This record gives sequence, structure tokens and C-alpha cells, in this order.
Amino acid sequence: MPTSIVFEPTGRYLYAAAFGTDRVATFDATTGTVTSFVEVDPQAIGATVNPASKRGPRGLALDASAKLLYVLNRISNTISIVNVSNIL
Repeated sequence: MPTSIVFEPTGRYLYAAAFGTDRVATFDATTGTVTSFVEVDPQAIGATVNPASKRGPRGLALDASAKLLYVLNRISNTISIVNVSNIL
């Protein structure tokens, strides 16, 4: 279930924070397909995420010119900064 979405400037792709995970998904908005997943905590991937240290992404803000995605993490009360230059 998405908790937040943000489109990149062309509107072709969007980022969605995924409830219950430590991931942000990238979608192709024209086809509706998932193109990639971004781990908010690159040290814990997919099923290896420890529930006690989950960050819980809930909000997104994109600085397209700097190619940075800011992720508000509700559970850990932190902000993650993700370089998206290699994602799309």
C-alpha cells in the first residue's frame, strides 16, 4: 500500500513509499510497471530488514535538479536522502 507518491518532472516515472517495508518503488507511469526498488536502508535488503530497526518510509519529496529523493521515515523519525541519478 503506498503511503506517498511523487512524480519526476516529465511525469513518466513516479516514486511510491511502500507501507510495511523499508522500500521506495519506482514505477513507469505509462505502463504501471515497477521498474526498481530503492532500499531506504541499504544495509538491510528486502526480507532481511529487522522489524526492530525498520525506518518506515511515509513521505517523499523530490529535488529533480539535484537528483535527490528525500524520504520521511515515520517509525525511526529520520529522513533518508537517496541519490536517484542511477535509478531511471
